[in-house]
Amino acid sequence: MASAKNLAKLTIKKEIRDRFIAALRKHRSITKACESIGKSRTIAYQWREKFPDFRQAWDEAVETNIDDLEAGAMRRAIEGTLEPIYYKGKPVGVVRKYETALTIFMLKKNRTRKYDDRHDEGTEEFDKDETFL
Repeated sequence: MASAKNLAKLTIKKEIRDRFIAALRKHRSITKACESIGKSRTIAYQWREKFPDFRQAWDEAVETNIDDLEAGAMRRAIEGTLEPIYYKGKPVGVVRKYETALTIFMLKKNRTRKYDDRHDEGTEEFDKDETFL
């Protein structure tokens, strides 16, 4: 954490801020976002600490990325993925594979009362804000 004196001197140009946030959305990586603007992770975290609007934009970019991740996981759980079938080294077809563990996880997360073995009936309310849907 930066000292109060160092934070007081810290500035960020709007153009740099916007490029960082765009890179964070695109690359889904703080390190890559920092590399794209030529700044260290330390500086980025100091900006995050000092500038509430920067922190909010950062958090929104991360949340958007998590939403995308959840949508992709849901798609793979429901639609599966196509994997090639080979015979004597040559592709001869495809088979649709489903990710059972992913499906179980998503059901336990979204329908806790019904699918989570650790859930105690009546001790936890279902929170619609916590679902992937």
